Amino acid sequence: MTSAGDIPVKGTKGENLRLFDDIERTDMTRREPGEPLVAYLNRSARPRVAVVRGRLDGWYARYPAYAKTMGFLGQTDGDFFAKSFELLVHELLMRLDCTILAVEPHVSGNSGKPDFWVEADRMQFYVECTTVNPDEPTLVPMPPLPGEHNEPISGEVRDALRTRRSLLRKAEKHSSLQMPYVIALTGEFFDYDDLDDQIALFKHPINSLWFQDNKPANQHVNAVWMFHRAVPWNIERMTACLYISPWTEIEEIPISVRTFLHAKVHFNSNQGFSIEHFPGENIAEILIDRMGDMQ
Repeated sequence: MTSAGDIPVKGTKGENLRLFDDIERTDMTRREPGEPLVAYLNRSARPRVAVVRGRLDGWYARYPAYAKTMGFLGQTDGDFFAKSFELLVHELLMRLDCTILAVEPHVSGNSGKPDFWVEADRMQFYVECTTVNPDEPTLVPMPPLPGEHNEPISGEVRDALRTRRSLLRKAEKHSSLQMPYVIALTGEFFDYDDLDDQIALFKHPINSLWFQDNKPANQHVNAVWMFHRAVPWNIERMTACLYISPWTEIEEIPISVRTFLHAKVHFNSNQGFSIEHFPGENIAEILIDRMGDMQ
């Protein structure tokens, strides 16, 4: 169990760190083929790029100083998508009136550090962020897992299978947590929708996230927070749905985290999985409007 002694003390280490250079920009050229996104965002003087850069800087300014590092966004596009998604989720949690108790807290007995230890509505839980690797081409051949397709399949289904594998890895990585656990996931590089969510979560019950070999599985994963188009230049079109595990009561998820669209997953041994949807706020509007800094 995490304790207060595991929380890094906020200091000056990251107070003055920035994501991008503080320079005058005049370069109006387009992004070059193969140019890393971080490099392009850093050099470009295009107005739209400046908006994205300012958005990211704003999120980073509210990130805990002790968790800031030089080169936070990395160098590859894969690093960029992963770290910018962490910033987005951190910002969103703050705007949902959650308290970030720690970034990457040490948890005794767990094989890794979840990204965030969070408190909301007097409830504490962990959030782990993951991206389906945008550096990995959509149609790279993958050997099937037990119960998966053995015949050639479309890129759309293959993306959903890749998503499911990412969820299973994150479930295994944090299998010893003693508090509710939420996996936040996005796959920016393909056009994802609710059908893809359901393929990723439920299409193969023999090896799905929450039901394997005809038995309940990964009951420590209380919810999966599926984001679509969750990139800093596209949040106006971003959507998300929080899928609450069939083994978790809906009241175990803080009310503030259920502000936007969410769904309760049910399982029946005769009928399989079913999904009960609940309406909520537009998640993009939460990011855009609540602090007024992104217009």
